[in-house]
Amino acid sequence: MNHLDLIRNYINAYNAYDVAGMTANLHNDIVFEHITNGEVVLSLEGLEAFRRQAEQAVRFFNQRKQSITSITEAADRVEVAVAYTAIAAMDLPNGLKAGDAIELEGQSIFRFAGDKVIRITDIG
Repeated sequence: MNHLDLIRNYINAYNAYDVAGMTANLHNDIVFEHITNGEVVLSLEGLEAFRRQAEQAVRFFNQRKQSITSITEAADRVEVAVAYTAIAAMDLPNGLKAGDAIELEGQSIFRFAGDKVIRITDIG
C-alpha cells in the first residue's frame, strides 16, 4: 500500500468513527500532535495513547468529516489540506455547545516508517 492509500484509509476510517481502521496502519511508535494558533494543544506518543484518545474523541461529535482538498508530496512527508465539518454531541471545554456546527480548514502532515504512519501533525 502506498503512502497516499494509507492516508486515505486513515481519513475514511476517521469519518466512519472506525478507531480500529484509523490505527490499522499506524506505527507502534506513532507521534500525534495537534497545533492551534502555533501552540501544541495535544501531543500523544505511542499507539495505545493514540487509540485511547481516538476512542474518547468519537463521543465528542454526532457528525464529523474530513475532506481532502489538496495533497503535496515531499521527500519525507505528505501534506494534506483538509476541510473539516462537525456537529458537537456535547458541551466541550473549548466553548462549543451540543448541537453547534463547526467548519474549519487545516493541514495534516504525515510521516512514514516503511509501510506505517509514524507521525501525524494536525494544524488548524
